[in-house]
Amino acid sequence: MRRTCLLIPLLVLFLTACAPTVPPVADDYRQRDPVIKEQVLQAIHNLNVMSLDHVTVTVNKGIVDLNGYVYYQSEISQIGDAARAVDGVRALRNHLFVPSRGGGSQRMSL
Repeated sequence: MRRTCLLIPLLVLFLTACAPTVPPVADDYRQRDPVIKEQVLQAIHNLNVMSLDHVTVTVNKGIVDLNGYVYYQSEISQIGDAARAVDGVRALRNHLFVPSRGGGSQRMSL
């Protein structure tokens, strides 16, 4: 009986000491996502590309989504590279495309 009385508090102490102290990802990114979005927008703006009026940026838990269209194929990768380089970006989903002149679109996902 005495061993059990000593073992239980020691077990509780051990399990408490091993508990993670890192805040959950959702709580951390709830504060960081707006900062990441602003930094991505600034990085894209610094490129001086002409198509920014048609590009939207959303960030959820460090995952950046780029949506919209650009005028030149080269801008798709330029914008994606600039967004990917921002600190805190965990992943990038680049859904930018160049509208074709025939009414369709050329979509390129990176």
